[in-house]
Amino acid sequence: VNNGNLDGAYVNHSVSLYIDEKNDYTLTVTRDGNELVGYQDNMFELSHDGVYVVTVVDAAGNETTVKFTIDNTDPVLYVNDEKVEAGETIYVNEDAKMTVDETNLESFTSNGNDRTESILKGSWTAQNDGPYNIVVTDKAGNKTTYKVVVDKTPIAVNHLYVLNNTHNDYNVSEENRYKVIGNGQDLYVEYVLKEEFTSNPILTIGGKEYEMTCDVASWNDELYKCDAHVTISEDMNLVNGEVIPFTITGVKDIAGNETVVTEKDTTVSDKYGKVVYDNDPAQS
Repeated sequence: VNNGNLDGAYVNHSVSLYIDEKNDYTLTVTRDGNELVGYQDNMFELSHDGVYVVTVVDAAGNETTVKFTIDNTDPVLYVNDEKVEAGETIYVNEDAKMTVDETNLESFTSNGNDRTESILKGSWTAQNDGPYNIVVTDKAGNKTTYKVVVDKTPIAVNHLYVLNNTHNDYNVSEENRYKVIGNGQDLYVEYVLKEEFTSNPILTIGGKEYEMTCDVASWNDELYKCDAHVTISEDMNLVNGEVIPFTITGVKDIAGNETVVTEKDTTVSDKYGKVVYDNDPAQS
C-alpha cells in the first residue's frame, strides 16, 4: 500500500491509495472505525480528517494493514478558556492559563521554551508580566502562532496637580493662592500618566462627573496628559475648611487594568498641593 510510506504517518493533505498486488485482493478502508463501503483503490482521494485503517488481503490470504491519520486542522489555543485566533495578540491582566484543542499535538513552545509536557497534562500557565510568543505544532505539520501578553500592572501616574485656577480673583495670601478655593472659582486638575490608555478618565467631584480631555504631553511625548476645569458650586455640598474630595476613574490599559486616584494621591509641592474648600476665600 503506497510503498509502505503511509503506515503510522500523520499528513495534512489528501491521500490516494495505490495497491501493489497483481492478483485478486480485497480492500477494506475505515475512517475512525467506520467502513467506507465499496471503496476501491484510487477510487477517490481520502481527504477528511480522521484515522484511517487500510486492510488488503490477497487471494492467498496474505494480509497487509496500514494505519495513518489525515489532519488538516490547525491547533487552537485557549487562554483562560477563551479561544484565541491564530496570529492574534491578546492581553490579560491575570495569570494566563493556556490549553490547546489538538488531538495530535507535537509541540508547544513559549518564547522558545518547550512546554509540551505541561500542555499534554492539561495546561500551562504564564504568571509573570511580559510577552509570550506561543507556537503550537501538530504531528501533521499544522502550525499556529500567537502572542499572549500578561500585564497585571496598572498605568503609573507621573503627577496629579490640583489648584485654584482663578487665584487672582481674591486678595489671598501667597501660601493659599493655589490651595484654597471658593464657590464660583475654577478648580484645575492636571493628571499625567506614563502609558497610553484606552479610555478617557472621569473626574468625580461633589457627585458630578466630568470627562477629562487627554493628549500626548507637550513637553514629553512618552507621557499622556489629561486635564479638566471644574467650577466649584454650593450644590456640591463640600465641607468648609476641608480638602476637596475627588476620584478619577476610567483609566484602563489595553489589558484592562484600571488606575484609580483620589485627592490623597495629589502631588504636593511648595506651590501646589491638596485644595481646601473655603466658602469665603476673600477672608483667607
